[in-house]
Amino acid sequence: MMKNNVAIIGTAGVPANYGGFETLTEYVTKHLGESLDLTVFCSSKNYNSKIWCY
Repeated sequence: MMKNNVAIIGTAGVPANYGGFETLTEYVTKHLGESLDLTVFCSSKNYNSKIWCY
């Protein structure tokens, strides 16, 4: 069975260091990451280190 593709755009980053949308993004990746093919596009300005795969 193919996984559904989901892209999350506009978050400051994962793991969550800011507000509600970042926390939602983190929960979605943790709890639905096995059943969905997720891509998260984050701002590169908000974090010192860059994580390519979370």
